[in-house]
Amino acid sequence: MSKMFKMTALAAVVATGFAAPAVHAEDEMEVGGRIMFDASIFDDDDLGTENVSGTEFRRIRFHIKGEKNGWGYQVEPDYSDDEVSLKDVFIDTKFAGGKVTIGQFKQYFSLEELTSSRHITFMERSFLTQTLATSHQAGLGYLKSETNYTLG
Repeated sequence: MSKMFKMTALAAVVATGFAAPAVHAEDEMEVGGRIMFDASIFDDDDLGTENVSGTEFRRIRFHIKGEKNGWGYQVEPDYSDDEVSLKDVFIDTKFAGGKVTIGQFKQYFSLEELTSSRHITFMERSFLTQTLATSHQAGLGYLKSETNYTLG
């Protein structure tokens, strides 16, 4: 875990350009995150079944995102499930009337999958979304939208 944490910290430093002074007024950086904690208490009413009470961290994510010299960036590791995994690590820029993204990010598939877990109606995504959507994948993406369409 410490190796992954060091890699995440290094990626954050490189992405945000802490070593270089800001040269453009439009450069910006945001640090944030979310912690989602689940707890359940179950009483079996002495039926002889095993209690399944417990707690767990559903999500522990911190992010650094912003823009520098016309390039957007985001680094977001997830520290839940007793391991560290990188969810979003990408850079993006405007290109040909749209946006090109390079790195690991959510693929442009399924509105439910693209919506942040902070804003979905239920605690979990639907079975169909979990089965069909590929979530975070490494690659190259292009996204363009106009009034009547979105192309990704």
